[in-house]
Amino acid sequence: MADRKTFAQGVEELVQWVGDGPLVGHVVVDQSYAHFQHEAADVFVVPLSERRRDVFTKALDHPHGGGPNYLGGPLFTHMAEYLAALALSILPGYQRPVDAMMDNMEDLAGSGGVATHAPTYFGDLRQSGHPFVTENDVVTRDRAPLAPRRSDETENELWTLPSGEWRWD
Repeated sequence: MADRKTFAQGVEELVQWVGDGPLVGHVVVDQSYAHFQHEAADVFVVPLSERRRDVFTKALDHPHGGGPNYLGGPLFTHMAEYLAALALSILPGYQRPVDAMMDNMEDLAGSGGVATHAPTYFGDLRQSGHPFVTENDVVTRDRAPLAPRRSDETENELWTLPSGEWRWD
């Protein structure tokens, strides 16, 4: 006869498998213009000259593909799949919840989200998704972005044409 466990022992085993604190998945896109592009802000908080306002308004047209809400939109699109993967992860024989959460965040940073939905101006925004997972506010899984944050100097060089005008195409 198999070893029988009490209910309390079974719960304790489940807690050891699942964990007992907050499990949070994160995807950060850390480029200087990432938030602006994601929110498709057409209201400018900082007063801009008409020339710069025109440049940024045109930049929101996304002429080379991708578009706004490249992180939030795919998250809500895939939410049921992500929750199902987490639900299965509490059953024996499946991966642990932290691994299921990291898989979800990898998908959101990759082909399920940022890598296919972000604007493509310089190509790096789509490669800037940084997935990681925290358990009890401690990072337990982490993958660096494929394209790290550019320096302000590099950013200015990319957005400025040799004539000194701002580039938007």
